[in-house]
Amino acid sequence: MTALGALIVVAIIGVITWVVIGVRQRASEPATFAGAGSFYAHLMSILGVTMALVGGAILIKALLAFADLGYSYQGLGFFGQSCTSNSSGVSTCTNNAPPFDAAPQRTADLILAGALILIGAAVVYVHRVLSRNLATLPGGHPGWVQQGTVIAFTLLFGFAAVFSLATGLSSLVTFFATSGTPSTVPLSGVPVGNAMKQPFGDAIGAAVVFVPAWIFAVRALLRALRPGASASPAPPPVHGTAQAG
Repeated sequence: MTALGALIVVAIIGVITWVVIGVRQRASEPATFAGAGSFYAHLMSILGVTMALVGGAILIKALLAFADLGYSYQGLGFFGQSCTSNSSGVSTCTNNAPPFDAAPQRTADLILAGALILIGAAVVYVHRVLSRNLATLPGGHPGWVQQGTVIAFTLLFGFAAVFSLATGLSSLVTFFATSGTPSTVPLSGVPVGNAMKQPFGDAIGAAVVFVPAWIFAVRALLRALRPGASASPAPPPVHGTAQAG
């Protein structure tokens, strides 16, 4: 999946930027072992959430294939012909390639999706517990880690959402707008028809899970940017209390 594969590059850049910001913040927030542990726990939480979302995208791709295998899988494989010649020297060729069957690949994707979702959820749970325990220690709740987590979620999910939405809509329109007239494999003349169409299941699956995740991350970022969001709220005034004269 192109959009999801490119997340690796974005993640590497984000982690480097995150570390640089943390180093610059050491003057106001001294580095502690608990703070380093908090950074690790939040980083692994991001990894776990991303794993679960990737599993959800693969699950949607596989579910689309139950409606039509061509939606998610491209029927390209080995093609073969057998030719015979009659007494006049005229050759007649027939295609003897087996029909493409993506059902095993769909089953493998369902298993992979389940594994990614379960493992990702387990990683998030374990490291959220670790993060809460570290927050009770001195220096275990650094602000640059908390703020960096929200920014990292927004950056990763925003990139995946925009990229997959653009490619998904494009491939979806192209798939159904392309004529169903059979095409042929170059130099062989073997008709393959709709097998040459580019499936849209990958990008649509990614868009369905990452667009809502991106919206949620943006809302969390906006809440974090509100004045006094990190400060403890002041208690409300008590009305009707007698004033001392």
